[in-house]
Amino acid sequence: MRKEIRQALMRRPEWVEPGVLLQDQSIKLPGEAGKLRLHGVDVLGRPCLVGVFRELDAAAYDWMLAVVCAFRDGLLGGDPVYSRGREPRLFVVAPWYRPEDLARLALLADAVPVRALRVRRNSSEGWVTELVQPRHEFPDDPAHWLDQAPESMHGFLKRLRSAGLRGVHRCDFQGEPWPLLLMGAQRPVAAIHREGDRVLFLAVDEPGMPARVIDLQTESGQDTAIDHVLRSHGELAAILT
Repeated sequence: MRKEIRQALMRRPEWVEPGVLLQDQSIKLPGEAGKLRLHGVDVLGRPCLVGVFRELDAAAYDWMLAVVCAFRDGLLGGDPVYSRGREPRLFVVAPWYRPEDLARLALLADAVPVRALRVRRNSSEGWVTELVQPRHEFPDDPAHWLDQAPESMHGFLKRLRSAGLRGVHRCDFQGEPWPLLLMGAQRPVAAIHREGDRVLFLAVDEPGMPARVIDLQTESGQDTAIDHVLRSHGELAAILT
């Protein structure tokens, strides 16, 4: 099952996160930690370390600590493939999570960014994921993300929120900034990254294809991102009808 899920995520990396570029060439970890079989890089050059588990047992937590330390504090952080190798992001993929699992992952997130994804089978998509931590849906409370965004982006983000919530097939805004995720009812729509005052929009156009990077510093870029969200509503409506 784990190998099948890894292969599915390689084919559809947007189910890890829109914009993440994945490879399945194993990396040998130090000591007895084994291998990192699925990994990649995000748009900001940070390593994205993906672990797929049947359950989060003691061996799973040992592996997480080993792989995070290998990058943050060890030799793998100097890998020339990654421009920011000592700033790893950990993606944990499993079919279910106990409350204590989420509590432990939240504790680990004090050291490195951690995202927990629940994986399940889908008749049309194969394996799909759902972000379970950190997950914050704020359609009625834009202050949560506006407070953490550059002031120059406030107007755009309000427009984006309105576009995402328009009509029956609305988008969910998920994750703690940053990045933010925009999820449609059927598939990921986009991710939004922040680097200082620069904000990037990673738009999912075609399943399995690299996300399109839209720089939101220009008015035309902001309009393009809004148009992408509105078009995703139309595409979803066509699928469902």
